[in-house]
Amino acid sequence: MSSSFSGSLTVLPPLTVKQARVINDFGRNTPNAPDSYCDFKVNDDGEIEHDFSEKTRDAELWLKFIVDHLVAIGKTVDGTIEVNDDGDQYEIIVEDSEVFVQEYVKVKSPLRKV
Repeated sequence: MSSSFSGSLTVLPPLTVKQARVINDFGRNTPNAPDSYCDFKVNDDGEIEHDFSEKTRDAELWLKFIVDHLVAIGKTVDGTIEVNDDGDQYEIIVEDSEVFVQEYVKVKSPLRKV
């Protein structure tokens, strides 16, 4: 079982080095955190992206947790993270600091005679 992630979230105004460090340190000792390890980090461009861990849990809850933290310090967040989780595909979309999940629903095509 593995997951893959692509995309990133833009933070405005840009994060300071200290603010990025706080996000990158989220995890085991973070009060009210969704899980003991956060798989999302601030990259060199100041965007939030997945850190390529293999066993991500609660991705949308972690992103909501991060976005709520950023809003509390006066930031706005936008962007999309695409997720492929063992064949299940969905997007975590952040628009004006609101977090949404859009799942790709698989349906059978109409029967077609060969």
